[in-house]
Amino acid sequence: MSSQTLGEYIFKVIIVGDSSVGKTSMLLRYTDDCFNESFITTIGVDFRIKSIEVSGVTAKMHLWDTAGQDRFRNITSSFYRGADCVLLVYDVTDMHSFTNLNTWLNDVQRYGTEHSLVLLVGNKLDMAGRRVVSEAEARQFAESAGLRYVETSAKDATNIHDAFTSVALELVERRKQDLRPQAARDFNVDLTNTRENFREGFCFGARTCSSI
Repeated sequence: MSSQTLGEYIFKVIIVGDSSVGKTSMLLRYTDDCFNESFITTIGVDFRIKSIEVSGVTAKMHLWDTAGQDRFRNITSSFYRGADCVLLVYDVTDMHSFTNLNTWLNDVQRYGTEHSLVLLVGNKLDMAGRRVVSEAEARQFAESAGLRYVETSAKDATNIHDAFTSVALELVERRKQDLRPQAARDFNVDLTNTRENFREGFCFGARTCSSI
């Protein structure tokens, strides 16, 4: 019997990007609503589960937080397979993490699932005084690569929950469409490029705080 029960959809979401861009902080802000500035670098992969109710069903999100260092790239690549969504994260105060996005995007295209939803995330929005990657630059990159884009702050929670919730909503709608008979699907609007699920600020990409 499938592990996916009636009214519950299971999704694999992976978070990738350079080391120290705030992937773990984003994950823990979303799952535990906490923030700790003293996190050590992720070694290998961390995993958490978050279930939310959207569109009348439960979206069970299997969230994989991957290491950003080159020495773990071979380990990370295996986690792209079967991913329903990839969050591609950079640090708005670190130009190197932004210029490295092409490398990460190549990995997504090489190892990932063809129709994975990809959300580009510019993190550390709270550090505006140290910003080096402009919103315009990031939007241009996202548009040229066909990615969605959002800016977040794990520290003050800006857009974190909205981003994950909107991802879950679209994944549920995609899954519902996939489960319908082909004749019915032919009359449905393509949801892959909708913008309505994102509020202003979006563009169309197992540790705990107390344990550190």
